Amino acid sequence: FFGRLLIKPITQLRNMARDIATGNHDVDLNINTDLIEIKYLSRDLDGMRQALVNNKKEIIDRESRLRAILDNAGEGIVSIDGNGLIRSFNLAAESIFGYTADQVLGRNVSMLMSSPHREKHDDYINNYLQTGIAKIIGTGRRLQAQHKDGRLIPIYLNLSVVQQDHDYTFTGIIRDLSSEEAKDTQ
Repeated sequence: FFGRLLIKPITQLRNMARDIATGNHDVDLNINTDLIEIKYLSRDLDGMRQALVNNKKEIIDRESRLRAILDNAGEGIVSIDGNGLIRSFNLAAESIFGYTADQVLGRNVSMLMSSPHREKHDDYINNYLQTGIAKIIGTGRRLQAQHKDGRLIPIYLNLSVVQQDHDYTFTGIIRDLSSEEAKDTQ
């Protein structure tokens, strides 16, 4: 008798915990039992579930705010991983390069570069990852980038890197110098 009294609510809690672990945070953790310890356990698990829900909401809200900040920045912002693959591409970058984010995400950033940097860019990344020696990271420089339509765009690039565990994120802040150079030629 005691075994059934204990096993049934524990099995229910275990199944509910599995549901929560798989992302179902709408689980009702109210267990009908006379065992006060099981009621306490149920209450504590529900507190953990609610904390997960709150944390997930905070992360989504924070990510949404960050995306809004990036998308409304006046400069192009492009981030890549250690393989040179584009991971983020803000609205200003879309305007500068003529691509939408969907067209470039997951592709090699070299598609935005002119020769000879296009052909050498993967080597630049590999050299940095192997030696840790930064040649342009942390400094700004003028370069020619390549627009979707093939024309060259004068830009000013400021590059930074962040390392988390063994993952690297390189972020380029890009200013289109086309209008400035047009003024200089007049």
